Amino acid sequence: IGILTSMFTALFISRLIFDIMGRLFDFRTMNMMSILKETNFDFLGKKNITFIISIVLFVASIVAVVYKRVDAFSIDFTGGTRVTYDYESRISEQDILSTLAQAGFPGAKASYKSSIIDAQQNKKLEIVLRKKDVSNIQTDKSPKQEIKEILDNKFPKLKLGGGEESSLGGLIGMQFAKTAFIALALAIIGMILYISIRFEFAYAVAAIIADMHDIIIAAGIFVLIGGEISLNVVAALLTILGYSVNDTIVVFDRIREDLSLIKNKSYKDIVNISINQTLSRTIMTTATTLM
Repeated sequence: IGILTSMFTALFISRLIFDIMGRLFDFRTMNMMSILKETNFDFLGKKNITFIISIVLFVASIVAVVYKRVDAFSIDFTGGTRVTYDYESRISEQDILSTLAQAGFPGAKASYKSSIIDAQQNKKLEIVLRKKDVSNIQTDKSPKQEIKEILDNKFPKLKLGGGEESSLGGLIGMQFAKTAFIALALAIIGMILYISIRFEFAYAVAAIIADMHDIIIAAGIFVLIGGEISLNVVAALLTILGYSVNDTIVVFDRIREDLSLIKNKSYKDIVNISINQTLSRTIMTTATTLM
């Protein structure tokens, strides 16, 4: 849907705006916005340093996921239970996790959520239990009741109330993981085919290596700072993949143009020139996306 709306905007709305401007205003030239003028950075001259940094980050990302194993993934993929409560006074997450660990839930995760609904702040405490933690419950009580009793006894000031409970089985989690992998694989295959047709197969391989580097490092950093890979994170990684390949194609397009226009430069110089020529566009699209 995003690609189709972008194409519609680029092919029809932009032309309509130019057409209206041409009818209303008598202008002969149009200067496109450029943040940086005539830059001449030697990007490829720093390739050894950046290559080392990339390798270190890439390896660290892989090691982080392998080291954490199941803990690197949310209950979307591993199965488990998520319970949420209303609360009054906030207690540190670390104290809550210590109490739950002592009660037989060592893998639990706690976080506070808040939102504004009808001009009132909606405060929630979210507890996530992995499948193995749920199996530790020895009574007939639900995980929501069990957790509430434990925390109410230890922290009366919390005053937990209301709440919701949702559970996800391991088989459904495996199906989600399979679907996420297929989505990623299809996206990569589609990009390889598109870039091979538009440019060359060598360009496609280079683009996919660069894009996989981007999403693996993004996922690795997220896991390293304590995050879990969930379905939302997979969607975010697919977004990064699409954004990265889009920027890559813009640069490749300029390299292809410059190869036919510039005859007295080496391939390395032409790549540097092309990256410099598209640098303003890269900065502007990145900044607007971040905003």
